[in-house]
Amino acid sequence: MRRFNRDDAELVKSVLHDVCESGFVFKLGAGKDVAYRSATADELMQLGGQRADGFDEVVWLLIYREGPLSAEVLASRLRASQDDIDRSLARLVAEDRAQASKGRYSSRSVVMSPAASAGWEAGMLDHFQAVVRTLCARLRASSENEPSPHVGGSTYSLRVWPGHPLEDEVCGALAEFRRKHTELRRKVQEHNERHGVPSNYDEVVIYGGQCVVAKERPDDEESGHESVE
Repeated sequence: MRRFNRDDAELVKSVLHDVCESGFVFKLGAGKDVAYRSATADELMQLGGQRADGFDEVVWLLIYREGPLSAEVLASRLRASQDDIDRSLARLVAEDRAQASKGRYSSRSVVMSPAASAGWEAGMLDHFQAVVRTLCARLRASSENEPSPHVGGSTYSLRVWPGHPLEDEVCGALAEFRRKHTELRRKVQEHNERHGVPSNYDEVVIYGGQCVVAKERPDDEESGHESVE
């Protein structure tokens, strides 16, 4: 809590609970004496062999973002056994989520349901990597004095409450973002399938996130703010 003292305490506890439930972190002791440690590489390999939930999605994400990749490279990158990788790839190919060519695997797209109970780890990883790539690109452009209107991000904080006239519009922003960009992705894919993709192209990564944090406003604080990069 000292390390993340600027974050909401309940959110930090929730993240800790999730990573413990997933087996990536171990909880030792209880109460005030509780301690945590991350899983070792060997323990993560055992976890991959014991659980199917979410593993296929991580493999799927990696071959989509960085493919074509061989099964051997995937096993090395994910620190998983070759048997686990081979079984996962067989499932992905059978479900047409991945395609095999000359011993390497790739994927045309990755689509994960927000309500799915398995695979959320891959979705979080993809979102995190998108944010990091954007920040790095923005910093690189700043250092080179070449700012681009196509690279960057914006963060908005909007204060609403039950009965606020704009509550539904504000809280529905994520659903609207998903609807709009799902339709945009569909149109791009249809065009690319009709006309083909050239050997050199730009991959535009667009991400969006939303959370709701319960707060109490100090008497001397103004009623709204936003930050934009």
